[in-house]
Amino acid sequence: MNEDFPRWGERPPAPRLIISEADEIQALRSLTYDKDGRSLIILADLDGTICDEYSFNPETNDHGLILDPDLVRDGSDTTLVIATQRRADHVGLPILWESGLIKPQVPIIAENGGVLNVRNPDKTTSHVDLAPGGTLPRLERWAEKNLPNLKDIPHGQKLVVKRGRTMLIARFQNEQGESEERDQALLHMQLADMKIPHWMTIVNSGNSLCLQHERVNKNRAFLRLLGRLGLSRSEVFVIAVGNAANDLSMLERADLSIGVSEDVHKSVDVKMSRGVQSTKVLLSLGSRIPYAEIQPADKKLEVLRDRIDEIDLIMKELYVKRFNTTREIGLLKAELGMDPVDDKREEDQREANRKFARNHGISFDLLEKIRKLMIEEVVKEHKRILDKEKGDRNE
Repeated sequence: MNEDFPRWGERPPAPRLIISEADEIQALRSLTYDKDGRSLIILADLDGTICDEYSFNPETNDHGLILDPDLVRDGSDTTLVIATQRRADHVGLPILWESGLIKPQVPIIAENGGVLNVRNPDKTTSHVDLAPGGTLPRLERWAEKNLPNLKDIPHGQKLVVKRGRTMLIARFQNEQGESEERDQALLHMQLADMKIPHWMTIVNSGNSLCLQHERVNKNRAFLRLLGRLGLSRSEVFVIAVGNAANDLSMLERADLSIGVSEDVHKSVDVKMSRGVQSTKVLLSLGSRIPYAEIQPADKKLEVLRDRIDEIDLIMKELYVKRFNTTREIGLLKAELGMDPVDDKREEDQREANRKFARNHGISFDLLEKIRKLMIEEVVKEHKRILDKEKGDRNE
């Protein structure tokens, strides 16, 4: 357990709560849970959740943060993690560390989970990119080809596209940087009618549309953040707070989820409607809240399934790399006139699997089934390459 994160005491468990908008602040103050001694982390969105007051710089087209002093004071007493759609190099994000709202050792999740911003000892910021390599150039090529085709642009507004490290952020806005929700809906409708690559997704953050890789989300980034802090998901009790569709991945995987807008009310445990005010009340409760583990068996199952999903994703990416490499081998074999099947190598791999299974307590038969299935597909492709090479020579 990372000792930088306070442990919390136990109290009798409380029932799962669904809170209506009526008297919601008082209801939030009444929350009591027992979290089984785990460390608390509050995982929160930024815009519309932690902050809703901004300064606008028309030269840089940046919306700076104006943080509520009371929220900063109360938030600094908790372990708070921010997950935002804002670009990783946005000038406002370091303010979260400088204000004391975020502890210096805790990264900031930016670009909807595409990047971790890390605070260095010299107070500079470094970045850990989590999106698949080459995502940004692919997005830019798509945008260059398709965005000029927009036909409906609201009067007095223009399309603004901001470039991040792993994503593009698009919105309609006027000269003062202001935008209406209906205008973003109009932009979303037009983008949805365009041909979207299978790997790309468009996520609504409430005030902008995020063009990003489908594998990127806030929950996955949060799991990576925990790993950097030396924590496992089972060691922490997570309260997630958010207001828009880009927050759903973290809200749906939290131990307790609080939605501060109607856009996410169907997916949360606690419904609120006061945005920053609700979040401020939550943070003001600080270490005085004893938390209960809500539906522990179900939540544990979700955590384990999250782990499986992460492992499966890594395996799929490795399969892609493996088959790309074997395709190159197939081309080289065809060029050299070699047989697609190498019996000596087959036997060596079989013996390597036998040794691995014995040393790691896994089924040798299972490893062989997986190996043979992959080899079967590789051999088929190598034969196709060889047949094509022969056909080309005969023409």
